[in-house]
Amino acid sequence: MTNDIIIIGGGIIGNAIAYYLSLKTRARILVIEQNHLCSGSTSLAGSLITKLRGNTQLIPLVEETHRAVSFLKDFIPGSVNENRVGCLHVAVSNETVKGLEQLKIIADNFAIDTETVTSGWIRKHIPWLKSGAIQKALFAPDEFFVDGTQLGLAYAVAAQKRGVKYFIHTEVTQLLAENGKVTGVNTSCGPFTAEVVIDAAGIWSNRLLSALNVLLPYAPVRSVYFVTEPNPKKYPVNQPVCILPDANAFTRPWDGALLFGIRDKSSPATHPQRLHNDLHDQTFISPCEIWDILKNQAATLLSLMNEPDDLIIARNVAAPCAYSYDGNPLIGKVAGFEGLFAATGCSGGGIAASAGFGRLMAELVLNEPTFVQPEPFNPSRFPEADPYSDEFMQQCSQQRSGKKSG
Repeated sequence: MTNDIIIIGGGIIGNAIAYYLSLKTRARILVIEQNHLCSGSTSLAGSLITKLRGNTQLIPLVEETHRAVSFLKDFIPGSVNENRVGCLHVAVSNETVKGLEQLKIIADNFAIDTETVTSGWIRKHIPWLKSGAIQKALFAPDEFFVDGTQLGLAYAVAAQKRGVKYFIHTEVTQLLAENGKVTGVNTSCGPFTAEVVIDAAGIWSNRLLSALNVLLPYAPVRSVYFVTEPNPKKYPVNQPVCILPDANAFTRPWDGALLFGIRDKSSPATHPQRLHNDLHDQTFISPCEIWDILKNQAATLLSLMNEPDDLIIARNVAAPCAYSYDGNPLIGKVAGFEGLFAATGCSGGGIAASAGFGRLMAELVLNEPTFVQPEPFNPSRFPEADPYSDEFMQQCSQQRSGKKSG
């Protein structure tokens, strides 16, 4: 089958790229997904859509997602449930108070609405949070969270409405190239030709690229979050998202329960060649590690909770996410091969920055002016990196462990 553009990966990033390309070109676009759509990392994400963050290079990407969600929920009614509960940034220590002051400057520079809130406000809106321990709290009312799978599928439906074709349950087995130019892919359903191939396979991206002696500078690093038993009085369904840098944690409501993520200190990386095609068929954390995270690494978070002994865990989720060395995504041309592009390395922000991924990639593929400077996201920005080395994977793990924002 002949196409103009092939996108490998039907997760939220691949679907967002397909959607934005469909807005800009009448080219024949094909998305190939090894399982069903949004069944990989997308289905396991915490799905915060928070613009306000210390890494200002990511803010325009998330702003684009805010715009996309506003459009898609009307374009495809019922497709995206936007939970606009706002986001509270909490400072307990003097160090994080200074960080919050810097965050306020960033908010003002990017015209992000914020307000400093009182202990009384916190007690009213977040009953489980020990307000007396907090020195300062900054609330951004326009932030929200979504179901990542819902949003990913909304991009796909919008793309299909504009003519994008999809092949699901089809594994890409080989990238095809001749004389330094990509010509298409081999798959479990046969070959497909194209002038442009976009590797949006996420944590699996390097498995495909390695056959061309090309590797992207990222590693699949484990993320962990927990969900409590429902208790709507303690965990209101409309409570804000919380970012707690002192505890290396974030929280968000979950249907009358509380979802909380811990930036666990180990955050081990998995070699891409050891990843199963189906993440739901692979275990990334042991019972002992779960206990260690809850008992030791979550100790600061528990100290900020009213009645922490009442915390009852209903489930935990541990899965890898593609982390880069510097925490910025990898979006752009792959060096050495004409027509080959890549989009991965979301570093825990793939849902939030999904539309930004899609728009920037579409502009790069079509050689249009870009809405942000692409250099910070250039996949070739670490030419000396060896992504399969233990040292590099450890550096990416440290990037995950030290993450403070949402």
